[in-house]
Amino acid sequence: MEEEIKEVLASKDTKESLQRFRKLEARCVESKEMYQYWPLYLAGLQGKTSCNRARSFKLLMKTVKWDQQGQIDQHLPVILAILEDEKSIVVRQCVPYLEELLIQRPDLKTIVLEKLASLNLDKYKESMQHLIKRDIESLVNVVKGTSI
Repeated sequence: MEEEIKEVLASKDTKESLQRFRKLEARCVESKEMYQYWPLYLAGLQGKTSCNRARSFKLLMKTVKWDQQGQIDQHLPVILAILEDEKSIVVRQCVPYLEELLIQRPDLKTIVLEKLASLNLDKYKESMQHLIKRDIESLVNVVKGTSI
């Protein structure tokens, strides 16, 4: 399984690799077994490709519900740093996944919302700035509209 995860995280953004990723993502939701690979997901946040970084973040968010050891608390600054990624598409892909974190850990709401509010989006194209702001607003609306 470890090799499969490494392959999926490192693979190029193709239809086949996306299908393999979706299967891994589903396993993360269904099986506590996938939590043991947190070190791989964390390492992936520093990956060379934007696809690698975004996929790693997504798997972290999908497995946070299995985090009985409090790794999220220990690594939260590193995990949230993805929101300052050099690639705007990474930020766009990751923002919606924060809902997974906030469902499992509503106590982190203030930290996450402060991080989102402090983001400097000026480094991205104006069109992407608008889209990222919209993604953030959607997440904030979900948070405000629920018991999260």
